[in-house]
Amino acid sequence: MSKYERNSAQRTRLAAALLAAVSMAAALPSQGYAAAYSFKKIAMQGEKALGGQGAFEYELKPASLDANGSVMFRATLTSGNRGLFQYKDGRNTFVAEAKGTPALQKASGPAEILAKLQPGMMLANSDAIRATPSLATNSKGQAAFAADVTPMTSVGKQAGVYLWSEGTARAIARPGDAMPGGGILLTASLLDGNVDLNEAGDVAFTATLRNDEAGALDTGLYLYSAGKLSLVARRGTEVANLGRIERIQASLVSEWNASGGAALNEAGQIAFAAVLEDHNVVLLVATPGKGGDDAIDAVPSTLAIKSGTMFRQDAAVRFALPRTGDMSLRLYAVDGRRVATLAQGTMPAGRHEAMLNAKGIAPGVYFLRLQAGSETVNQKVTLVH
Repeated sequence: MSKYERNSAQRTRLAAALLAAVSMAAALPSQGYAAAYSFKKIAMQGEKALGGQGAFEYELKPASLDANGSVMFRATLTSGNRGLFQYKDGRNTFVAEAKGTPALQKASGPAEILAKLQPGMMLANSDAIRATPSLATNSKGQAAFAADVTPMTSVGKQAGVYLWSEGTARAIARPGDAMPGGGILLTASLLDGNVDLNEAGDVAFTATLRNDEAGALDTGLYLYSAGKLSLVARRGTEVANLGRIERIQASLVSEWNASGGAALNEAGQIAFAAVLEDHNVVLLVATPGKGGDDAIDAVPSTLAIKSGTMFRQDAAVRFALPRTGDMSLRLYAVDGRRVATLAQGTMPAGRHEAMLNAKGIAPGVYFLRLQAGSETVNQKVTLVH
């Protein structure tokens, strides 16, 4: 057998192995969204509250959620008024009139923390703050916030979510991150009330996602707890007796912005608003169950590629290593030819990122192959220009 024939046979065997691995992964049953949570309806579009004039219309957004499950929320009414309401003991009661609409958050919080979170400050992973954020704080001196970290050369808002603790800011979710439950984080919400923090240091937040190969947008609600990020709800989440969620949003508007709020209490319950598939707006409280299987650990337990499946030029590929050691991340053609090496060498356990420079690579179907020690995972990807 000639050298050319041996190389061709090796490529054929590698291509067959890659195809088999991806086919096996595709055959695995998919997990439903937010199986770890149950949902309770607090208020819904078309319902009336005690003392209110008119029925709830579009905006239903939580302001607070206490340990007893009592929810304070804002709502617009069919009368044209906008009010503050309280859900308690199964009833909604009018509390006070509220004027205006939610605006982009203005900097607020402890002065000693805000003094450090000034425009230009570098956060985790070299994210530079564009504007001083508003903070959700607890009695332990911790603060959670969404920060505009849009690169100076980019257009549009790109915000990440961070936890300030013991004098440093830790990244919880950054633009471009693969999110539990699917999708890539496009931006966290910069609207007031969409990031919250409890005494345990848990953080709830809403975000806008890219969720498919066509680049369509989606929205999601997430919880960060004990170093683990998990999905609470997003499009497709089933709410018993009400239907499926279309988007995490306080009102039905044309833009796909996450605006449903994230009021978090000490029991890990989260109040938020969503638009259902029938276009009704509903205010819900999510109660955690046993814990989800789709969470992302700070130190992952398995080898994994957590990237999107369609790439253009200069795309970020995120991957997880359960142990420190030698690794490689490479791109292969379907015939088994190695096209590019994205990362190679000794890396610590944790979540990492490598850049795929697709310039000069023809559009088409390829395979990412991540290898660490004796373990290997593959992911089918599509390059487009």
